[in-house]
Amino acid sequence: MINDFKTNDPHAMKNLLFIIVFALISFTLASQSCLPEGIIFQNQADIDNFQVNFPGCAHIEGDVEIEGDHIYNLDGLSVVTAIGGQLYITNNDSLTDITGLSALTGIWGSLLISSNPMLTSLEGLESLITVPADVFISNNLLLNDISAIGNINSDSVAELWITSNAALSICDNAFICSYLSNPNGTVSIKNNAPGCANPPEVADDCGITLGCLPSGNYNFYHQADIDNFQANYPGCTELAGETLINGSDITNLAGLNVVTTINGSLKFFNCTQLESLAGIESITQINGPLSIIGNSLLTDISALNNLDTIGLTFLSISNNALLSNCAIEPVCSYLFGTFGASHCNVVNNDDGCKTMDEILMACSVGTEEIIYKDENQIHIVPNPAKDNVTVEVPGSSSKFQISIFNLNGQEIMKQSSDKTSAEFDISFLKPGIYFVKFEEAKQTIINKFVISR
Repeated sequence: MINDFKTNDPHAMKNLLFIIVFALISFTLASQSCLPEGIIFQNQADIDNFQVNFPGCAHIEGDVEIEGDHIYNLDGLSVVTAIGGQLYITNNDSLTDITGLSALTGIWGSLLISSNPMLTSLEGLESLITVPADVFISNNLLLNDISAIGNINSDSVAELWITSNAALSICDNAFICSYLSNPNGTVSIKNNAPGCANPPEVADDCGITLGCLPSGNYNFYHQADIDNFQANYPGCTELAGETLINGSDITNLAGLNVVTTINGSLKFFNCTQLESLAGIESITQINGPLSIIGNSLLTDISALNNLDTIGLTFLSISNNALLSNCAIEPVCSYLFGTFGASHCNVVNNDDGCKTMDEILMACSVGTEEIIYKDENQIHIVPNPAKDNVTVEVPGSSSKFQISIFNLNGQEIMKQSSDKTSAEFDISFLKPGIYFVKFEEAKQTIINKFVISR
């Protein structure tokens, strides 16, 4: 005991003070931050030996990754109070609890807890207050209690992702309710159990009313999600982030008739009962990609006729088995635009919309005139061409007419013949893609060729 130590020897007193100062410095150094390069824990021994291998390490400066098949608890990390980077707890098949993190108060990166099939609770994170990046909780099969993260300061969180936790039905803790009432960024709450299946369900339990989500996302998996949109998001006409319409019971889109703008992506995916896009006629702007994929009964996309494609960045129309008319004005305008043809995917729809070339030709000459046949029924030689091109029609037995169109739909030249071929002087045309339209009494055939010099 220092108070019991008495001496008249100045050298002894000096030595004692030195010992005290050295001890204080050693304690301070021992409790300083460590591991600026971060650390990866791959097995239980790494966890258990942490305090031995890194004595006094309470503030890990870099990222912390916990990922291993045989990690079952985090008790060896009970001294960790702060992490200067990301905290990833992922793909731990045996991890049952994370109570070993009970001293953790701050993470200066993202919190990611994903694909831990035995984890049932986030107990252990009650002291966590600061997460100035993303909170991402996903694909934890048995997770049913996330109340421990209720003390996180929502003002510090950039994005909130709670997705695909099949047993999670209660999400209305203080942090999540506060974040939903004033989100700083993207909100993605989906594919959890009823009660935490989407933002409106959670907001209802929190006792708050949502407006538009300033950074998205919007996921419509059922007809009820469409029908209740205006009640769930009152006054919301501009949707940000991802707007996904994906449901086997979705038959109409009337509930979205107030939406005017998509500031992000719009995707119609595997809506197997949807025959028409009627209901979205008010959408005039999509500032991002548009995808219409795998809607097996869809025949009509004319509800998009009011769309100004100036903000459209990509167009995908594929695997819609009954969709034959894609040559609506916005689609034509986009494909004829500066980069539309190179930012487009069209495949596996019905005749008339099977390829981008079919749509372009329909845009040029009118879909009602076209009967699509095997392109080999007419031959264009040479192709690519330079100054002259010959259109050969080996199967024709009557008088026919051949026209050439450019990508803007303008008919450049026309020729009638009762022979098996027709020759055109194209020396005055600029290099590029052109279409040939062959017409006789019973059929119209489309093909394309390229002028290259």
